[in-house]
Amino acid sequence: MNLARQCALQSDECSRQARKLLEDKNGNSDHLLNTVEYISLIKIFLRSFEQVFIIIDALDEAPEKGSIVETVLDLLSLSQNQYDAKSRKPCVKVLLTSREDFEVSRILRHLTYLRVNLHERVHDDVEVYVRMDTQNRILAGKLKLRNKELGSHIQDTIISRAGTYVLMQLLDQVVFDI
Repeated sequence: MNLARQCALQSDECSRQARKLLEDKNGNSDHLLNTVEYISLIKIFLRSFEQVFIIIDALDEAPEKGSIVETVLDLLSLSQNQYDAKSRKPCVKVLLTSREDFEVSRILRHLTYLRVNLHERVHDDVEVYVRMDTQNRILAGKLKLRNKELGSHIQDTIISRAGTYVLMQLLDQVVFDI
């Protein structure tokens, strides 16, 4: 879990807690922490920070999309709009990105979101980049095509599949961009 490691690197207190948990765990088992133990550790770690930003890119490529979103929602439940020193509840902000994906849409359907089509906003830039990069690869001999029409087909396929979803939780608002 990258988030646990990053918290431990940012805070001496988190680092001490992680070492203690690992020492206790190693005394009882040869295995590292399981997912439930990592999530519990992250929840403890979050209380060491006033504000935390969690960024998860390419959710559509994750094998366990549902459990990732459930975990993020669980972590958001600990959050407040502002840090509260008494309760040690941090302000947690989340950014999830994904290509258009049925399962991701199904998982997130209960959230309030705003839909923005990024595909239309970046399509021309993506097309220019893909066409230039493909041509550069052909000229450099990194991409060798027997059939010249295959180059156009490759470019068109990449361009047509480029797109992204973005899910942001900002203040009290959740934003879902496509």
